[in-house]
Amino acid sequence: MDEPIARINVAPLVDIVLVLLVAMILAISHDRSRALPVGASGGDATEAAPRDVYLDADGRLALDGEPVSLAALRASLREGAPAPQVSLRADSEVEHGALVEVLDALRMEGALVGLVVP
Repeated sequence: MDEPIARINVAPLVDIVLVLLVAMILAISHDRSRALPVGASGGDATEAAPRDVYLDADGRLALDGEPVSLAALRASLREGAPAPQVSLRADSEVEHGALVEVLDALRMEGALVGLVVP
């Protein structure tokens, strides 16, 4: 009665592996059913391109390559789409307060801001 078992019963291990496999297949198929189709954006085909805002080391602003003041930047964003996309680039020497001021102004106009880092 004290002799060791000669082989290991693998049937319970196979059962557990099969249950886990079925669970993974169900989870993956459920996740795919909720995914959006690739071509269905639901928006206009004439969606506006993101606006490019640059803040230099001296605190001067440029919108799409043209120099502007902060007030003119806000006015330009008000005239466009309801939630314009803006790519904000800043010089590495710009003061933190100036960058925060521009970010606040962009967000107050409802812009979706993306920071571009070199």
